[in-house]
Amino acid sequence: MFSTNNMDFAYILLVAAFFTTCAGQKTISFSMKITPEGDTIDGNVGSGKVLTCSAVSQSDSGQKPEIKWFINGVELTATTGRVRIELGSDSSSKRLRINSVEDGDEGEYKCEVTFGSETDSRKTNLQVYKLITIKSPENQWGLFGQEGNVMCEAEAKPSPTITWKFEDGSRVTTDNNKYVIGQSKLTIKDLSFEDSKNYVCDVVVDQSGEAKVFTINYVVVKPPTIDLPPTIQPNNPKVGDRVTISCVAQGSPQPTYEYKRGENLIAENKEGILLDKNSGILTIEKLQREDEALYTCIASNQGGKVEKSNTLDVKIPPVIKQMTNITDAAEGGNINFKCEAEGDPEPSIVWKKLGSESTYSDTGVKEEGLTIETFVPADLSDAIIKRAGKTISFNPVRYSHVGIYVCSAVNTVGNATQAVSLEVLYKPNFDTDFKDKEFWGWAGHRANLTCVARANEKAGIQWIIKDEADPTKLPVRIENGGPYTISENRQLGKDLTAGYLEILLDSTSSQMYRNYICEAKNSFGEATQEITLKEATTPEQPKVSLESAYTTMVTLNVEPPTRTGGQPVTEYSYTVDNTALTGKATLTGQVTRLEVDGLEPSKSYIIRVKARNNVGLGTDYPFNVETLKVSKPLRLDITSPANGADATQYVLMWADPANSGSPITSFRVVYRMVEVEANDDPTKWKVKADKDTTSTVRTINGGGARSYTISGLQKDSYYEIRLTAFNDIGESDVEIKIIRTGKGGSSQLSQAGEVIEESEKSTDGNVSKILEVDKSEERKNETNDEVLSSSSESADETGSAGVGSGAIVGIIVGILIFVLLIVVIVVFIWKKKPELLHRLSQNIGTGREEERGKGEDGKDPAEEEKLIKNDTVKVENETEEGKNEAVEEHPEEFEPDSKPEQPTTPEAPKSVEKTEELTTPAATTEIKITPETPEKPPENPTA
Repeated sequence: MFSTNNMDFAYILLVAAFFTTCAGQKTISFSMKITPEGDTIDGNVGSGKVLTCSAVSQSDSGQKPEIKWFINGVELTATTGRVRIELGSDSSSKRLRINSVEDGDEGEYKCEVTFGSETDSRKTNLQVYKLITIKSPENQWGLFGQEGNVMCEAEAKPSPTITWKFEDGSRVTTDNNKYVIGQSKLTIKDLSFEDSKNYVCDVVVDQSGEAKVFTINYVVVKPPTIDLPPTIQPNNPKVGDRVTISCVAQGSPQPTYEYKRGENLIAENKEGILLDKNSGILTIEKLQREDEALYTCIASNQGGKVEKSNTLDVKIPPVIKQMTNITDAAEGGNINFKCEAEGDPEPSIVWKKLGSESTYSDTGVKEEGLTIETFVPADLSDAIIKRAGKTISFNPVRYSHVGIYVCSAVNTVGNATQAVSLEVLYKPNFDTDFKDKEFWGWAGHRANLTCVARANEKAGIQWIIKDEADPTKLPVRIENGGPYTISENRQLGKDLTAGYLEILLDSTSSQMYRNYICEAKNSFGEATQEITLKEATTPEQPKVSLESAYTTMVTLNVEPPTRTGGQPVTEYSYTVDNTALTGKATLTGQVTRLEVDGLEPSKSYIIRVKARNNVGLGTDYPFNVETLKVSKPLRLDITSPANGADATQYVLMWADPANSGSPITSFRVVYRMVEVEANDDPTKWKVKADKDTTSTVRTINGGGARSYTISGLQKDSYYEIRLTAFNDIGESDVEIKIIRTGKGGSSQLSQAGEVIEESEKSTDGNVSKILEVDKSEERKNETNDEVLSSSSESADETGSAGVGSGAIVGIIVGILIFVLLIVVIVVFIWKKKPELLHRLSQNIGTGREEERGKGEDGKDPAEEEKLIKNDTVKVENETEEGKNEAVEEHPEEFEPDSKPEQPTTPEAPKSVEKTEELTTPAATTEIKITPETPEKPPENPTA
């Protein structure tokens, strides 16, 4: 804090200073200024600048100021040009305008104002600045393996400083001698592709504070190289092809491409020609002959350009000059066809007759009257096109030369053909495909003699009879009438004519069987041919041999006789001595089978066989044959395939049994699972070992069955099946079949048990039955320490085709309703009539006592058990008693229609084994046989 004395002293000093200043200045009565204000103002190079000097008088004298401008002490008086004086917005101001500031405009700018006798001035300094500008391009490149410079030429005023950085902001250093930092450039030694990157040039003007960041994209360039000349596809292009010329160059960056055809640069795209500058593929959409030239590929990038060439050789497929058909060549004359072809390369020419295997290419005589000659066409003005020619000459022309001739021209890129027709006018001949010269006739028949002649022009045909006994007599032309009918000639083709002579024959026409003359004639000449009419007769004895003999039927093999009488055998007929049996059979190939049925067993017959042709029946051939005695059935023939379609069942099928004189009464099927020696051929399967310890037996009553479905099998398993047939005499020999079940598929099983499908053929047709067997019925019977497993099936022989699932549901519902009804009745009786319920229970008990001594089949269980212990086979009959009776009433329903001498009621077969006396076999019976049990089924049941 100052003291009072000090403050007084300071005030005195301040007042003294003020008066001293005022005493040193001149008093001015106006004011002035320069705008923009300031001791120093800035001007940027290239921009405009205006300085305004204005003055304002403090009096109202109305006097105008005089204003002058001085640059660095030199008055500016110019009113035009880059730097000039111009009036201000009013009379009290004047402007100094610089249209575009340049380097050198800096300095002192002074304005001087005069009002009357008073003059004053103001001044300011113009500081000229130049903004930062970069003259170097943003994209720069250098050659691979060489030294490269990244340029950053920056201009500014004052002068700028430059700092080099990488794109991530880090500074470029010279520590590893890779980089050299110079004035306005960064030098990179031994350029590699890793040096291709962005470099940052950081430009700063310290005086003005201006800064500019300039990024340079630097690319290391490898000049292009072409290792191979341009590739032309296809290899041998022809006129009309789409051709591509491909050029492959190496370089970095990837070069772009141009093409020259000859010395002319090809435009990038023009009609029919496409050039892809990036891929180097030149495409000619449709090649023309004039496109043949030298094509040069030019590949270029920043590093330079390179070129390679290849010649496009345009191949031209052959073209044959038009030839003219010849339609009027006279037989014996001289004509030719000239085939002229052009192309590149030169085509080769071949002549061929259509329909013939021969081709003619070499010069010289090829056939009688046919010659090939080579010639060179005269027009050779086009050096690109090559021409060739071949002449086919006919000297002399023959009728055999008639036809179509084809000229073929071939070179490496194509072929061409042209056909010409040669027609020859010639006299008739009989050189045709119709070769028949012998015809046959017989009494009551109208013989038709045919004659075919070849001629051009059309031939007329007449028929002539020549007296062969007296050659001196003139031939007689046959006219229509009597036994002769001459049909109008028929044109079969352009050069074929057919004539027909019909002769009506009877028993007195022996003189009509003779030679006839066919005469063909046109304006060029005539030709004749002999036609013979022969008398046909009935055939001789045929050749007869025995194929097979049975009890009531024999089969004969009949072959045609050596002499058929001139007519083909059409059928055979036979008669059997001492019987009314006759029959016939149409001819079938070289050997015809005659089946003679309805015979008696063990009897000799003479069968007389005759052959028939168009004339009639010939002489008979007596053939002695003896029928067989009645015997057991012959071995059956299993026709079903070895590989089953289903996984759990197999349909066993067999052919109709041969007639042995006694109707088939039943069939037996025995099967067991086995192991088979490996072999892809089912016919070579052999049993290696048994997999089942027991065999299952099925007995099928009736002789009409031709198939049986075995169910409950295991998938993809082998089974051995044995099939035999029974009649009243005995059992047939066993037919064995090894089969394999399928690997998948649905099995025909239901919750109730196994479903077995069985198809039997009867006199009324095919009857298909589905039998349900509860698997729980399989049970064990221990006898003599052996375990016997058996299950059996039954079928209603007169039933329908089976029970569907809907029917089963209906049956179950019906049973439930029936049980419910019984319960209601019992409850009602128990409530209302208890004494009646008591009596009913007593009656039921009495009935049970009476039946207790018998089994379900009416036999004594004790006796049956005794018999079973003595035997190793147990037969269980699943057929209800009522169904057995139905079979017994209609045994004939299961006999085939074709079996002769069928008894109305077959006799029951004789008992063979003791087991057969136990039960009456049902329609279908199942037997389980242990290995120790013989595979002998129950003897044939009584029908």
